[in-house]
Amino acid sequence: MLLAFFCVLTLTLKAHQVEQFYADYSESTNTIIIQFDVAYAIPETRDNPSTSQPKRTWLLELPPEQHASLRAEAEHYLRGYLELHSGTNKIHFDISFPDFDSSPPHFINLLNQGAYYRIKLSPREQSTEAIKPRIIHPESPNLLLAQISGDTISYTTINAPSQYTPAEATTSPNSTPHSSTISLGFRHVIPDGLDHILFIIGICLTASTLRQLLWLSISFTIAHAISMALIISGVLPIYNYSGSAYIEPLIALSIAFIAAEVIIQKTNLKYRYLIIAIFGLIHGCGFAGSLGSSLQSLDSDNWITSLVIANIGIELAQALLVVTSYVLLHSLRKVTYLKLYEQLTKATALSIMITGLIWFFQRLH
Repeated sequence: MLLAFFCVLTLTLKAHQVEQFYADYSESTNTIIIQFDVAYAIPETRDNPSTSQPKRTWLLELPPEQHASLRAEAEHYLRGYLELHSGTNKIHFDISFPDFDSSPPHFINLLNQGAYYRIKLSPREQSTEAIKPRIIHPESPNLLLAQISGDTISYTTINAPSQYTPAEATTSPNSTPHSSTISLGFRHVIPDGLDHILFIIGICLTASTLRQLLWLSISFTIAHAISMALIISGVLPIYNYSGSAYIEPLIALSIAFIAAEVIIQKTNLKYRYLIIAIFGLIHGCGFAGSLGSSLQSLDSDNWITSLVIANIGIELAQALLVVTSYVLLHSLRKVTYLKLYEQLTKATALSIMITGLIWFFQRLH
């Protein structure tokens, strides 16, 4: 178990970089529209974990000549990032920027207030088969593709490098868009949400009984559901303020804090419940900003409903983490001496704490 956490630790060195782009694929027009983080159109900030994401307000203030430079660099990056295939054939595609069809440009306004271009990929060759993206280089961000077919939406994550597999994104006749959205929420935690995974495991390490674990988990769930609801409803427009940049560092700090509690064996449950609830509010802000933005860009009219449904997937993933962690810890305690068990849990907590601290200092920049 400790070895697994050290493996996770090595993965966190890229935690603040863009790990996934979001895109819509419309079967009716056979086009793909990518939500492109403008930071990746700037070679100096691309793949730099110490650089914060530029904001939409910055994008609005840029002169036309700077937009032209960014658009040229974005196109250059995308042509080296992915290929489009139809059947067994590689196809050529044109790139356009729908945001600039109006004057002034109309940039997408997401919850995280990030700077994004919408970039449209249109195949030059006519084909009756679906377009299949393929990411070229192994170190590139993944692509979360929402396939829109009539009233049905299905999601697939295209890894790098990987050929898009149609079976991954096809919705069966008995499935519903809701089931696909639940799956999106689930994947937002497992396997994509390493910070959330480590925090849940940290909660499991702090609980000495199943009853304590359940109440700690419930406190966390209620709290992050509340903050998500406040943000997606517009009651708490936290991403309109510069202070929102500290959400991700605070999430990292919460991971380090909960792990430190295991190491020092703090037992004041009254305050632990309160602390877990406060951290839940912060994690909910992170969920609303990342997952909410993806769903918002997909459907500006119904994205709140979609986010509520995706939250079910989040809770299912969290329940799986809690049950799995509890079973593993309970089994370990039964087959080892108490002193050895305590040493193993503290060593595991130490690796989690180091991970959280690495994230914290990276995300401060």
